[in-house]
Amino acid sequence: AAFIVVSLTLFLVSRKFAARVTKEQPPGIGADRFLEKQCTVLEEINNAKNRGRVRLKTEEWRAQSEDGSIIHQDALVSVVRVDGTHLIVKSL
Repeated sequence: AAFIVVSLTLFLVSRKFAARVTKEQPPGIGADRFLEKQCTVLEEINNAKNRGRVRLKTEEWRAQSEDGSIIHQDALVSVVRVDGTHLIVKSL
């Protein structure tokens, strides 16, 4: 019982310390650099059929519609968020 109490206390104290010491990631680092960027739809985006590809600058990404709507080929979309290897996009 003492081990559990001490472990829980140290865990909570270390989490608070880590939260104070750790800084937020600056914008434009990692996947955040894609947010609100415009893309061109290469393959129709259809969430129900798990289909959709977009071109972001020189890269091709799998894409899903934010609201589940179908977005046709050659449309312009904006990146809302990144979910693993998929870009979640909305129509412009």
